[in-house]
Amino acid sequence: MAKVSVIIPAYNVENYIEKTLKSLTLQTFKDFEVIIVNDGSTDNTENQVKSILRNADFPWKLLKQHNQGVSVARNNGLIEANGEYVCFLDGDDYYDAFFLEKMYNKVKENDYDLVVCNFILVAENEKFLAKPLQIDEHLSKPLKGKDFLRIILQRDLNTWIGSIIFKKKLLIDNNLIFTKKIIIGEDEEFRIKALFHSRLVDSIPETLVFYVQRKNSATKGTTVRTFHNVGAMKRVLKYLEKNDADDEVLFLIKYKKIPQAYVGSFVRISKSKNPENKKILLKVSKNPKVKELLLNYNPKSWKEKLKLKTLIYFPRLFYFVYNKGLNNLVSFRRIGKEF
Repeated sequence: MAKVSVIIPAYNVENYIEKTLKSLTLQTFKDFEVIIVNDGSTDNTENQVKSILRNADFPWKLLKQHNQGVSVARNNGLIEANGEYVCFLDGDDYYDAFFLEKMYNKVKENDYDLVVCNFILVAENEKFLAKPLQIDEHLSKPLKGKDFLRIILQRDLNTWIGSIIFKKKLLIDNNLIFTKKIIIGEDEEFRIKALFHSRLVDSIPETLVFYVQRKNSATKGTTVRTFHNVGAMKRVLKYLEKNDADDEVLFLIKYKKIPQAYVGSFVRISKSKNPENKKILLKVSKNPKVKELLLNYNPKSWKEKLKLKTLIYFPRLFYFVYNKGLNNLVSFRRIGKEF
């Protein structure tokens, strides 16, 4: 039995999956298996997988399913996983050669339930874009999962499903699976629940995985499905309330994560060329419950404060700015003088 199972959902990634799979062939750690779940691809993804892994020196299997989304693909991969530990890697992202070695050694060091490392955003042309605000040396120590969760919520630190190694027993014992039929937020919902149930976690403040930003990826969409992220955070709140989470964590989810999800959704939907989305933005932003959440949200940076106040008091202007791509122009920044 392999020590680690790497689960890869794949949908129409024929132009990207070669780099993903080759990053696995280059791993210094060898005791792992790979499970690729072809989520009803209509391109040459399946043949690419078979060709690239034909002579791989690790066990792998290719599962097939009708197009049901990334959550179902990951869940089906998890069912097939034989490893003591599990990693999730999308079919267009890739690992540093030392990812599995360092993550496995760390997670076994003190029998952690999960370990987190840093990641970097990469463009399709392989140009590095940015390192999000991430785990630093101050968090590189053993912590209870609930304490780790509270800290990353307080500090707005970014974790990502591809930068975590999970003990499979943690997931099975707590019946943790990805919520079906949503395109944004399913991974954060999963991560928060996993951290909440973790006895002990740790981190590696090194960049060991690369998160590719594709223009046509699901999370770049501008349909009303962008509000799936809001639904994910609301489910998290109910889940944590049901499981008696402490008041501070509940407050951070309700008055930070949920408003952030709304703002992010409003930004994405504003970028759409569909005029119906403007009506949706105006209607949702004026909803009394949504407005209350936004009014109680207090972002740290002046840019986020400006964005929030524009959304609350001038939603038409907010839509115009992002619809026309003006958010980085001096003309938009001048709006801040009014506040």
